[in-house]
Amino acid sequence: MDVVVHNVSLRGLIKVEGPSTYRPHPERPEEWTQFRQETTIRCRSLSALAALAEKVEIRCAERFLQTTQGERAKQQQVMQAAEQ
Repeated sequence: MDVVVHNVSLRGLIKVEGPSTYRPHPERPEEWTQFRQETTIRCRSLSALAALAEKVEIRCAERFLQTTQGERAKQQQVMQAAEQ
C-alpha cells in the first residue's frame, strides 16, 4: 500500500510531501510489515519570500498607524477633560 500526504502552507511558499510505503516483509510476510516514510520539503524562491515579507511589513506599518491614531485621540480626550 502506498500513501502520499501533501501539506501546503504559507500560500504555496512551502510544500511538504510525505510518501509512505507499506509492504510485506521479505523474511516474514505473514507476520511483519515493512514501512518506509520519506519527507520532501520544497520552498519557493527567496524573491517570493521577500515579496511576502514586504507585504507583512506594510500591513504591520498600517496597523501601527491605526493604533497610534486611536491612542492619540484618546490622549487628547484625557487632556481636554483634565483642562476642564
